Amino acid sequence: MNTFFVSAEEFGQNIHSQYGEDGVIAEVSGQLDIKICNAMEFGAWNGYHLSNTFALVSDIKKLVLIEGDTEKFKDLMQTAEKYPPIKPICAFVQPQGKNSVDEICKIENITSLDVLSIDIDSYDLEIARHLSIRPKLIILEFNPTFGSLSHYENQSGFFRGNSFLSSYKVLASKGYSLCSVTKTNLFFVDDEFLRKKGFEPLRFNNLEILEQIDQHQFKISCGYDGSKIVFGRDKHPWDGSRVAKVYHFPNFLLGWEPSYFQVALRALRTLTLREIIAGIKRAREKGWF
Repeated sequence: MNTFFVSAEEFGQNIHSQYGEDGVIAEVSGQLDIKICNAMEFGAWNGYHLSNTFALVSDIKKLVLIEGDTEKFKDLMQTAEKYPPIKPICAFVQPQGKNSVDEICKIENITSLDVLSIDIDSYDLEIARHLSIRPKLIILEFNPTFGSLSHYENQSGFFRGNSFLSSYKVLASKGYSLCSVTKTNLFFVDDEFLRKKGFEPLRFNNLEILEQIDQHQFKISCGYDGSKIVFGRDKHPWDGSRVAKVYHFPNFLLGWEPSYFQVALRALRTLTLREIIAGIKRAREKGWF
């Protein structure tokens, strides 16, 4: 089977991007002969800071850059004045409705989108899930702290990100193949476009076997908003006792370490008295105190 994958370690390069995305886009488009006439990215901020698409601005017909923050959009407007291909839009992109990618493409008379970069630290995956237009290349942000085999989709109202596995499964179900991975971005190319270039879609088989093993783990990850996320198994696999949850701080205290009193208080709120007594007994047997 002739599959296609570009190593970010080998081809990654930063012109304006953060983790080698500029080089990956150049290599993917070069090897697959993707002529990039138009592209879209959000949130764009000033258009070039840590941008995945600004390096294309000199060779592109239209670069749609979207920023919802009104103050940051002022910076984007200044950049757009210097680069005619940029079409600046002030909006918060939504999975569906008038601010969806599909509706924006209709307004901008884009019937075929070459590159789409989604980076909003939250419901990136929901936006990808509801796409009707089929970009040749999709760059989708993911949260690497969830690991490679954990299902996690950002909850509404939070800015935590999505796991690799959840992102992969959604895009694979829509007929896209993973073609590269940087530290925080996944690159997907349209299966049909790959086939036309003589490649077979890349799929990971029998993931459910590894997921069955992975589901027994107690997991802690970090959201893009600074939160600590506890998910996965919440009970001890052998004796059935509940695992004490990690202490969560208010946002203004993020980064502080809890005192022993706070840990004990959290345990009292999480565990039953029977579980606490059993835990103390086991700790004494192990000689911890």
